[in-house]
Amino acid sequence: MERWPTNAGENNTRPSVVVVHNPVKAGAFRKFDKVEDNHLESELLFRSRPDPALYSEHHDLFVQAIAEHIGPVVCLTELLETGDFEDALAGNPNQVFTRDSLVTLPWMADGFFVRALNRPSGELNQR
Repeated sequence: MERWPTNAGENNTRPSVVVVHNPVKAGAFRKFDKVEDNHLESELLFRSRPDPALYSEHHDLFVQAIAEHIGPVVCLTELLETGDFEDALAGNPNQVFTRDSLVTLPWMADGFFVRALNRPSGELNQR
């Protein structure tokens, strides 16, 4: 079985680069120091306190798999000017493994759709 199908239609395009971000390395997991266990889900969308070292290790393995099977990987921090986004990147431990936050289409090379990733509806929002 091919890892990257070539028969998926005229718009099948392999990414030229994948941009990644590790919130542990950006300092975002320090947010957990300021949140009590019973408020993790409502404030940070985590059901339990993660192990930062394990989280970062899994992220590194994921990046390695992307590089091996897809191609070049660039860290988000390499693309940003120093001082512009450090606070924003360190402020949210959820900025990782987010799918479809920006949707691009091969036939719309200069355009994209920004997705609004909101908290889940229901009980969480009623607290």
